[in-house]
Amino acid sequence: MLLLKELINKGESRACYAHPYDKNKCIKVPLIASRRNIESNYEIKAYQELKDKLGNYLVWHDTKLIDTDKGQGVICELLRDDDGKYAKNLLYYQQNRLIDTDILAQLRQFFTLLLQNNIFFFDFNYKNFVILHHNGKKQLKYIDMKSYRNPHSWTFLKLEKFIPCLAKSKMRRRIIRFYAQGQLNYPEYISAF
Repeated sequence: MLLLKELINKGESRACYAHPYDKNKCIKVPLIASRRNIESNYEIKAYQELKDKLGNYLVWHDTKLIDTDKGQGVICELLRDDDGKYAKNLLYYQQNRLIDTDILAQLRQFFTLLLQNNIFFFDFNYKNFVILHHNGKKQLKYIDMKSYRNPHSWTFLKLEKFIPCLAKSKMRRRIIRFYAQGQLNYPEYISAF
């Protein structure tokens, strides 16, 4: 069992800790005990399904859960910039007006891959994207595998899970809202999908 001491970040449903023995890895642990294994296993499965399609936009995930003092978690790649510091999320870039044409181009390419391949994610907030500085270049990374095919729908039937055109429409609206929240002009091509 690993003892997790260094908290890196905490979201609504998970906490991310530094791996105690590997500075290049972290461990994501769900905060709600009843959802631990379900959510973590789902994240591993989603990563395995999408790693070849989304390549560099995803962080590496191990294929099995690990026991920690905080419950079972998922071992993932820890994003550190060339200077050794933790890579910052897109919210930091948005708040400090650092989103440049390179980042915008990578966002466009990421969303295009999703729309062209019917890969449905539904949680596009600025904390779910991280910008990695490596070898003098910026690389956009999406870190929220738990929102894959999970529309968080309030509708009873959750038809988005079964009807691709509904899922695509919902995801397209969320992409447009993502751009609006960051006061960024969204690419017109999104409406064409």
